[in-house]
Amino acid sequence: MTAFEYSMIFDSQFDISFGNLLKMSFISNFISFKTYLKLLFGIVVICVLTWRFKGLILFGLIGLLQVYSLSVTKDWRLKIEEQLAE
Repeated sequence: MTAFEYSMIFDSQFDISFGNLLKMSFISNFISFKTYLKLLFGIVVICVLTWRFKGLILFGLIGLLQVYSLSVTKDWRLKIEEQLAE
């Protein structure tokens, strides 16, 4: 699930091929264990919340996941942008 979130973020921000997108999202899981745990914990909490309040499944699940994922992975995305700028 976390690799999927990384791939959604990277696909929206960077213009890379599908194969490289999969590689980059898989490798990003192992870069920072702290970020991985925060992302995994947040995904679980958001899924439990939306399961508890059924109206959020339709209107909030995807949006909440994307906003949370963007805020958690901000440092890693900035490092990638710096390396691509060189």
